[in-house]
Amino acid sequence: MTEAELVESITSYYDLAGGAMSLYVTVSTGYLIAAYLIGSKLTSSQMIVISTLYAFIAGVQTYAVFGYMSRAFTYVEMQRDLNPALVAYSSPIFYILMPAIFGAGIIACLKFMWDIRHPKTA
Repeated sequence: MTEAELVESITSYYDLAGGAMSLYVTVSTGYLIAAYLIGSKLTSSQMIVISTLYAFIAGVQTYAVFGYMSRAFTYVEMQRDLNPALVAYSSPIFYILMPAIFGAGIIACLKFMWDIRHPKTA
């Protein structure tokens, strides 16, 4: 692969990761809004269906971000081998940290739904 093809591939995978992140945020926001507005009015089966769908879709996007970022990082390493003078900033911690943050976000959203459905009485 030429250096130009590597740069194009890196950019494409970062764009794909950004799209997956955007979809994750969109789905999570929709879930939180639904939880806040109607969470306490849902039946248990409705809540299970909505929460399962949310966790699945958000999990797929988390997996996609990890895949796209790891492929981009691989290509950045290949580019560094071709042209060591080129400064390309990429860290494996980033593509490992993002899924961990997204996973914690999924758990936090599900906890939010739980809190709406089971309010603490003072």
